[in-house]
Amino acid sequence: MAWPAQILVTAIAGVAIVAWLVAVLAGLTLIGYRRADISLGRMLFSGWIWFDRRNFRPEGERVWKLFIAGAATFAGAIVAAILVSLVLAQPG
Repeated sequence: MAWPAQILVTAIAGVAIVAWLVAVLAGLTLIGYRRADISLGRMLFSGWIWFDRRNFRPEGERVWKLFIAGAATFAGAIVAAILVSLVLAQPG
């Protein structure tokens, strides 16, 4: 892999790591904003529950948006890393 390509892959990996950390920290903060009728066990074992704003109190909307932004950026960075790797792996 050429030197500029290594920088590109490293930059994408850096974005993915930072986005993952943002999503994890926002998720941990969101636990405190969950509605009273949603247990912590339900949140831990039902992954999609984190993406529905209605499962959190209105005060946690800013944190929820940060969580969504972090998760979406992480997913985008992973897709970008896969695509760049596929392009760079092509011979010639």
